Amino acid sequence: MVDVAQRVKDISYMLGKEATPNGQAYNWLGVMRDGTKISLYYNINRSEEDLGFIEAMDPHKKLGLSTDGWHVVLFPIMDIPKYFVRYGV
Repeated sequence: MVDVAQRVKDISYMLGKEATPNGQAYNWLGVMRDGTKISLYYNINRSEEDLGFIEAMDPHKKLGLSTDGWHVVLFPIMDIPKYFVRYGV
């Protein structure tokens, strides 16, 4: 069973920012290495196999990943350090 509270803490640690609760989800404003700010979203009501992924709103495709029609990309939580810098909480 996935510990979603621990996942939220892990994401916050990787970004160096506290999570902002948003109903049944959490949000962060991630900062990429080039300074671009991208909104990140983690829905805790996903199926268990999808709880290892986080969503990002990326209309300009700065992450270099395929987006859906709403400019949203889904990628593994463990890839956060690959795209975002960590700031002190």
